[in-house]
Amino acid sequence: MGKSVKQLADEFGVSKTAIRKRFTAEFKAQYVETNPDGSLQVNDEGCKLIEESLQKPLQTAQTKVSETSENQGLQETVAAQKETVAILKGQLDIKDEQIKAMSDQMAALQAELERERQHSRDLSDRLVVLTDQAQQLHAGTIKERLTVQEQDEQAVISQTAEQGSNNEKVVPASEDEVVAEQTEKKKSWREKLGDWIAGRK
Repeated sequence: MGKSVKQLADEFGVSKTAIRKRFTAEFKAQYVETNPDGSLQVNDEGCKLIEESLQKPLQTAQTKVSETSENQGLQETVAAQKETVAILKGQLDIKDEQIKAMSDQMAALQAELERERQHSRDLSDRLVVLTDQAQQLHAGTIKERLTVQEQDEQAVISQTAEQGSNNEKVVPASEDEVVAEQTEKKKSWREKLGDWIAGRK
């Protein structure tokens, strides 16, 4: 038992025109009969084919909607991942800049420390030179004083000897006493010089 065009349209919720569009010459020859009143009657096999033809576009549309939804979800996921990567990259760039700044500061501090060390070495070398010069100067001064002292002592001895020869009442010191006195004075000056040099080392 078949169905009319109106029945098919009502059943599938489409217009009668949509049903008739599927009536090709081959389809009409195999599945459509004409009633005595002129209306068309589609047999059961033809009704199944029409139902399948109407459901196929619906399934295709549903598939497209599903694929579109999946693609949209995938695109959103990819976009979120890209955004996360961009944020992480920005953080890494900031860290790299901070590390570079710290490295530059450390290099500057190291250079400053090296300059200070060199300055200290220069001062130490200069101090050694000045100390040596001071020791030499002081030693020269003491030597000069000893020489003057010896000259003065020699002059006194000569004067004493001369007075002794001119005046018999003047009794000069013995030669041994004069030599002993000169030796003692020289020893005293040398000890002072040795103590001063030892204290400077």
